[in-house]
Amino acid sequence: MVLEGVYVDWRYETALSRAVQASGIATRPRAARRRAERQVISFGARRMHPALAPMIERNAFIGGCDGVAVTKPRS
Repeated sequence: MVLEGVYVDWRYETALSRAVQASGIATRPRAARRRAERQVISFGARRMHPALAPMIERNAFIGGCDGVAVTKPRS
């Protein structure tokens, strides 16, 4: 993907980059789930900053993981 234009005009650049990142996170679990002969669990909280773990695990679950290893944040 190539984005062209004046940087100040790109108000939605951050949101767009987050959507692309989320899509990339969901792609790997989908491929792994197709090949697996057993359950696939994501352990994203072990490899990324804890603040990012809920986003990673959500997208991994959407991508096809059977479960995730992160707790729900307290309200």
